[in-house]
Amino acid sequence: MEPWDGPAAVCGFGGRWAVAGMDRNGLRPMRYTITNDGLLFAGSETGMVRIDEQRIVEKGRLGPGQMIAVDLHDGRLYHDGEIKAHLAAQKPFGEWIANVTSIDDLLRPDHGEPVRWEGEALRRRQLTYGLTMEDLELILHPMVEDAKEAIGSMGDDTPLAVLSSRYRGMHHFFRQNFSQVTNPPIDSLRERRVMTLKTRLGNLGNILDEDEAQLRLLQLESPVLSNAEFDALLVHMGDTATSIDCTFPAEAGEAGLGEALDRIRLEAETAVREGCEHVILSDEAVSSGRVAVPMILATGAVHSHLVKQKLRTFVSLNVRAGECLDVHYFAVLIGVGATTANAYLAQESIA
Repeated sequence: MEPWDGPAAVCGFGGRWAVAGMDRNGLRPMRYTITNDGLLFAGSETGMVRIDEQRIVEKGRLGPGQMIAVDLHDGRLYHDGEIKAHLAAQKPFGEWIANVTSIDDLLRPDHGEPVRWEGEALRRRQLTYGLTMEDLELILHPMVEDAKEAIGSMGDDTPLAVLSSRYRGMHHFFRQNFSQVTNPPIDSLRERRVMTLKTRLGNLGNILDEDEAQLRLLQLESPVLSNAEFDALLVHMGDTATSIDCTFPAEAGEAGLGEALDRIRLEAETAVREGCEHVILSDEAVSSGRVAVPMILATGAVHSHLVKQKLRTFVSLNVRAGECLDVHYFAVLIGVGATTANAYLAQESIA
């Protein structure tokens, strides 16, 4: 279970083992009682089953990420530490972890961020992706100044994107249907312990395998990369990466979008089958004669296609999106399957 899933207390039975465990947040209770005649009672509350106190030999409560198990063949109870020690001894996991390569230090630019477009050329690209002065002043500028999203008043009276008469980026079409909260709320201290932005890139292989190859991966502290960091990542990936152009000829019209998506999906599948470990999706080739495929659409199409072909875990999807502007766009992009994301035009706009 992912660390941000839950709250959950899980009980299971597989023929030999009866197990009970807590998610890593530990926000849901799981208590257990053991009697002198070999019975284990586990549930969210103490007292669900009335037991004579004289029969009880042990009571306890599972903490965050803890578990208990009963081996029915041997009639033995295993506590959390015993279970994890047993599992840890099965393979040399400590040695395998050394294969995970943290590449954040390799991506730190030592010569500043590159500037590719200025003046009229930059403005043309901004117009192409629908960036306005309002976007630059109210969205980008506060993030540059304070390194966080701008704070606004409650309420949003703008038309839904699907009903708007003005151009709206594809990310505006993704809205949550309900207010989602955690219960109880996650405080900032607990959040640091159970949530992370760390991102692993590469061939994840079969997640059910237990071998050294499973950890031959690259690791980043965050999926959000600057222009210089993304360029350095491409250099580090070398021949293991394949770039796919996510634009199509303007004269192709509406049909060109569907044809481009078919081409992008096919190129991605072919690359993975040929051993590629990193796919780069980019709309940088946009020009007066070429139109950009919305990167949310392109990323989702590739991700879904690779999942259907049972190839998704063998490759990372790294996206350079000119339309990417705010935190919501990053969230949608990662939500539809991106491994890393680079808002190259937004960065150029604040350079």
